[in-house]
Amino acid sequence: YKIRDERYKHLPDYISVNISITMDQSKIVWVEAEKILINRPQLSWALKCEPIHKPYPLIRFGNGAELGARSTDQPKNLWGHRYDDVNFDEPAFEQRPEEILPLLRTRIVDTNGQIDFTGTPNGKNWYYKQFLKGFDNKERFYSQEGEITENPHIAGDAVARLMQEEYMSEKEILQHLKGQFVTFDSSVFVQEDIQSASHPELEPIRFASNIMFLEEYIPGRLYLTGWDIGVKRDALCGITVDVST
Repeated sequence: YKIRDERYKHLPDYISVNISITMDQSKIVWVEAEKILINRPQLSWALKCEPIHKPYPLIRFGNGAELGARSTDQPKNLWGHRYDDVNFDEPAFEQRPEEILPLLRTRIVDTNGQIDFTGTPNGKNWYYKQFLKGFDNKERFYSQEGEITENPHIAGDAVARLMQEEYMSEKEILQHLKGQFVTFDSSVFVQEDIQSASHPELEPIRFASNIMFLEEYIPGRLYLTGWDIGVKRDALCGITVDVST
């Protein structure tokens, strides 16, 4: 159980949900919770009834709390529901964050609930920006990372084999086994090149999680401007470069 904020104790029972991009993915965590309860007779008192599988997975606990599973491929199925706690499983692969994130935030507003993002990085996309908030705004956000070697339930020799580059590239190892956000070479501009292109003498301006270096337009100089439209998957980006020299 979790204890809700005192201001909202008068509201109905505590509701948690595990969501992901597909129902198959979201059920992985839910099924593990079901196994814990079903396979341990000493925990039978915690259940109000047998776990429900259709139309949506749902566990009802004896104290009235609920644990469900939903997917984001049909966002309309999340409308109208109130949640105290949302865990977004493998969010880095969500293709419509601009639609899903506002929806999730409105689902927890009734009880000032919490959203957790749990998953493997997928390049430096919108999930990476969420992760940075745990360092930029520690009052409201918390971020944590870890390597697969920290999991005591995974055989060390199997992990050691995967760490060899004949099985995975260096960047794949960093992302999938060490949980790090990396930019793959298929990108037009890698993050390291973008950072090195910033002029060190210009005053930095922080905007969200990005740092921009700006200077005034100088008449008579030649500039080149370009835009990356973003196709609704990442940020709309623009750049202006002084190419006079």
